[in-house]
Amino acid sequence: MGILFSIVLILLLLMAINYQNSMIFAYTFFLSSLFPVAIIFTFRNLEGLVVGVSSCSSVFVGESAKINLVVSRNDLRQRQQIHFKWPGSNAANVNLLDNNQDEIELFVPTARRGVLVPQRLYLHTRYPLGFLRAWSWLRLKLDAVVFPKPIEGELPVRNAIGDDSDKTKRPVHSDEISGFRAYIHGDSPKQIAWKSYAATGELNVKQFEGNEAKELWLDFNEVRGGDLEYKLSVLCYWVLQLDEKGCRYGLSLPDQTFDFNTGSQHRHKILRALAFYNLPVSE
Repeated sequence: MGILFSIVLILLLLMAINYQNSMIFAYTFFLSSLFPVAIIFTFRNLEGLVVGVSSCSSVFVGESAKINLVVSRNDLRQRQQIHFKWPGSNAANVNLLDNNQDEIELFVPTARRGVLVPQRLYLHTRYPLGFLRAWSWLRLKLDAVVFPKPIEGELPVRNAIGDDSDKTKRPVHSDEISGFRAYIHGDSPKQIAWKSYAATGELNVKQFEGNEAKELWLDFNEVRGGDLEYKLSVLCYWVLQLDEKGCRYGLSLPDQTFDFNTGSQHRHKILRALAFYNLPVSE
């Protein structure tokens, strides 16, 4: 638009010179004076803005992280038509008229695990006339974590309860059934509720009074095949599965170990360990 506007001014000036028309001269000079005025107002539309991160979500590789930004002004001047965009993300527009701040939502794609480090945030405006653009690039620090992408694979378990030779097996103190839970690979066939399976087609495991919660030990070295990222993805998948079923589970990585536990904090701690495994300290 700026180039087109300049071409129009040149044509008007040539017409004014050719026809010696004072009105065309006056109109050309009037339009030319809009350039320095537009530079000032377009710049001031961005000047004094404050951009901060209010929240950002932790996701798995391949998903888009949701980032909420708070845009505010440090004076009473109105701001209009300000556009925000990360490379590869959606675009968002902000207008600060009667409100002093506004919140926008952007979704940033992820490609690798670890700390989410997106490219610089691009913001620009063409207000008020549209033929000049003021822009800026912002490097924002985020605290979101990108976990490995869950990939289904064979359960990489060691010393799983249900194996008759397992020395971590818990004794059964009563023969009375207290309930059922979903079957997990590694459960003993003797504990499967076969009558329930015949009726419903779903594999459930009998739980007896006095039984302690099932404990599974996930082991990095038990993952079969694949490279490092594949192994971490399989472990991530089973952490989510076991957490959903309410099992007590632990994890053994080459450089650290997590004891048996359950709950959201335990899950998040293990997922963070998988996300940062074998990455530089700066990550």
